[in-house]
Amino acid sequence: MGARGLDSLLALLPDQSFAIALSTYLRRLPPALGVTLQITVGAALLALVIGLIIGLGRTSSNRLVSNLAAWIVYVGRCIPLPPLQLLVYFMILSLVPIDAVVAGMIAVGLQFSPYMAELFRSGISVVPVGQIEAARALGFTEMQVRRRVVVPVATRVMLPAIGQLIVGMLLNSAYVSQIGARDITGVARNIINSMFTTEIWLVVALTYFLIAFPVSRFLSWLERRLALTW
Repeated sequence: MGARGLDSLLALLPDQSFAIALSTYLRRLPPALGVTLQITVGAALLALVIGLIIGLGRTSSNRLVSNLAAWIVYVGRCIPLPPLQLLVYFMILSLVPIDAVVAGMIAVGLQFSPYMAELFRSGISVVPVGQIEAARALGFTEMQVRRRVVVPVATRVMLPAIGQLIVGMLLNSAYVSQIGARDITGVARNIINSMFTTEIWLVVALTYFLIAFPVSRFLSWLERRLALTW
């Protein structure tokens, strides 16, 4: 449907102020969606890397390393995203210029890193001991055992849960509008502030649902599929 067709359809709505706001939102949605997905992907990659490091630390035989990793998880899970995001943004901004999108990626990634670390820890704990002992018997070093045996097997087990965390990052990326990012929520907030049409929040909620629901259903199917082949 073209722009004129959309405007003709929206002209049929009884509330024209809402129709104008909705038309503006739909036109601004594609770039805003791109920003939301960019934040989600960047945060997911950061959370995976940090989570893997902390998760391996949690399973380390070194008591100091495992205790330090445990405290990082405990503290990280007790800090909500909005203040963490403001802290990251203004702390980095005081040192170097930083874009709100980059700050959002870092904040969301840090927020979900402890949860990702616990997924890796639980995934590592279900790796069969026989496979680990076999790798050691073949002369693998501890680092090779973790890289070639533990991490691949654990990742296969954790894949559906990791996907659900990524969906959570997608939904929590809405907080990035707090520091000025022009994501889906940021664009909607600007429209509402200028046109005073709070009904747009219903459209925003529907937008996130249409993105997240199919992904969540696919991950549920993937979890059942992996359970059958395990």
